[in-house]
Amino acid sequence: VVTMNNLVSVIGGHQQMVNVYHNLLPRVLEIINAFAQEDEKRACELFEILEELIEFAVAVVVPHVRLIVEMCLRIGSDNTKPTTVQIKAISVVGWLIRSKGKVIQKNKLVEPIINVLIQLMAQQPDDDVNEEYFLGDPDQFTSITIATQTLDLIALHIPSEK
Repeated sequence: VVTMNNLVSVIGGHQQMVNVYHNLLPRVLEIINAFAQEDEKRACELFEILEELIEFAVAVVVPHVRLIVEMCLRIGSDNTKPTTVQIKAISVVGWLIRSKGKVIQKNKLVEPIINVLIQLMAQQPDDDVNEEYFLGDPDQFTSITIATQTLDLIALHIPSEK
């Protein structure tokens, strides 16, 4: 998976590589899901392959949008998971909204995403005084911060009539 992450930026014009990544993506999601509970650092690193694919080879991701979003929402809303893993999962949803809002909409994923975001935003912050919802260092984000920013992305990238 680490090798796959390193090659993402060069697969754009190579249909065979796109096909390989497309076929392997469900397995990558299983691996991310397994590490989400066991190894916080590795899980966060593995989420980066999804971010890279969304940025450089979105054609690989589009057929799997429903699987990716459902997994990310499940992990992002699970309070037994480490906070950094939850944040990374919701961050991937934000990347998808930013680049493929219409696909999210077509797959009827807007409502489930909003439900999870509101659930996260309704949590009591650890430090209510220093909680910054739209600004700040990404390394200091909380699940509330990332949920707020992702909801903002929905407002920006998905038409309101939907």
